[in-house]
Amino acid sequence: MPPARRAAATTYFALMERHFTEMAHWPETRRRYAFVVGNSQTLVGVVPLHDALVRLAAGAGLGLERAFGYRIRRHYMKFPRRGRAASS
Repeated sequence: MPPARRAAATTYFALMERHFTEMAHWPETRRRYAFVVGNSQTLVGVVPLHDALVRLAAGAGLGLERAFGYRIRRHYMKFPRRGRAASS
C-alpha cells in the first residue's frame, strides 16, 4: 500500500474506532444502531472493510445483530448535483 493511502487508512480506522467507542457509551441502553458500509475495490481485489469495522465495533463493546450484503448492479447512477459534482 502506498504511504499516502496507508496514512489515510490509518486515520480512517482510528476515527471509526473512536466513533464506535462513543456509540457504545450512549446513555440510553438497549438501543439499536445501524451502520451501512461498502467494501472497496482495488486493483488487487476487494478490501473487506465490513470485517474490519465489525471487529472495531466489537472491541468497543457493540454487538452484531444482523449483517447482509448485496452487489450493486448499476453503480454508475446519475444524481442531480446542481454543479456540486467532484472534479474528475
